[in-house]
Amino acid sequence: MVVFDNTQNFQVDGHSLRLATFKSDNIKGLQSFFQRSFKEGMSGQTYLYEGILGGLDLVSKLPEKNNKFLVVFSDGEDLNSEIKKDIIAPKAKGLKNFKAFSIDFMPTENKDVFLNAFAEAAGGKCWKATSAANLLPIFQEVSTTLLYQYVVEYTFVNPPQGTLGVYPSDVTIEELTIIDSSPLLNYIFFDQGQSAIPDHYHLLKTQAEAGEFDEKMLRDTLTKYYDVLNIIGKRLVENPEAMVELVGCVSDKGEEKNNLTLSRARAESVKSYLQYIWNIDPARLIVTARKLPEIPSTSRVEEGIVENQRVEIRSGSPAILDSIKSTYTFEVADSNEITIQPNIKPGYDLREWKIEIKGNGTLLKSFEGQGNTIPDASFSLSEYGLGK
Repeated sequence: MVVFDNTQNFQVDGHSLRLATFKSDNIKGLQSFFQRSFKEGMSGQTYLYEGILGGLDLVSKLPEKNNKFLVVFSDGEDLNSEIKKDIIAPKAKGLKNFKAFSIDFMPTENKDVFLNAFAEAAGGKCWKATSAANLLPIFQEVSTTLLYQYVVEYTFVNPPQGTLGVYPSDVTIEELTIIDSSPLLNYIFFDQGQSAIPDHYHLLKTQAEAGEFDEKMLRDTLTKYYDVLNIIGKRLVENPEAMVELVGCVSDKGEEKNNLTLSRARAESVKSYLQYIWNIDPARLIVTARKLPEIPSTSRVEEGIVENQRVEIRSGSPAILDSIKSTYTFEVADSNEITIQPNIKPGYDLREWKIEIKGNGTLLKSFEGQGNTIPDASFSLSEYGLGK
């Protein structure tokens, strides 16, 4: 605190300033200082420039890195200082981390030019009080403004350090192109006594789906067999002159004994699928019904009986019953599992940690936990696809 006092001689840069100062972190001590000053020593004269110079001198003795401020409160212009105001600005300019504020309680409508310029030059603000009623809200705003001047910074003496080991460090991924040729099994097998195409065959639902079908994308033999009707349908579309004969057969046992109606119904089911899903002209689909197939399987065992419950697809066009040629690619790697080994020196206790594994910018997997111990983590390459 700095107040005017005729009895004091405060030395700054060779100037004798009529000031009294007081320093304390005790509120009651500060209040007592002000009470004594008003009753005993405070001058009725205004030494505004001397007071500011004394305050700046005290500020200059504070640590350079500290945030510093000076609040000037005056109810009158400077009339009695023995120094000129010109020495104020250079004294304030050299201070680092410093701001000045002023409260103008002079009996005028406008802010004092000097106080306003002094505060703004030091990065602060000047408030105007035209009556005592203005002072409390101004004091509250000063307090709030000063509170925001302090930013607490934490310096880690031992910051967290560490590395992530990845094992193996190198993985070779190869893309293989497979060209596969499989014979076409031109039989559709049916359940006993049934003419509906069994569910295990891959049956498309719309002609739009049929337009996207490509037999080259079929991989294993079983998949190709379950798509045999789609393979035949696609080839009939690509070979518009070709015709097929659909020969319905029965096992000629039990309820299928002499059941030519069932034989024809089975052939008609296949015809309907090719006609309505693959848009094949029914004139190109010849239906024939017979009991046992021309070359039947043995009826002595259950498997043979079931094999005779079928529709045979015949064609004079080699392109329709040609082997199935597939071309597809897949990736192989010389290592399927990657292990991550964190080697972290926390320095301070860790609250939580997280490891993220990404492929092409997309999160594939994450590991997270709490505390200073970060265990090894492993993940499978094939689980996410080697292409990622």
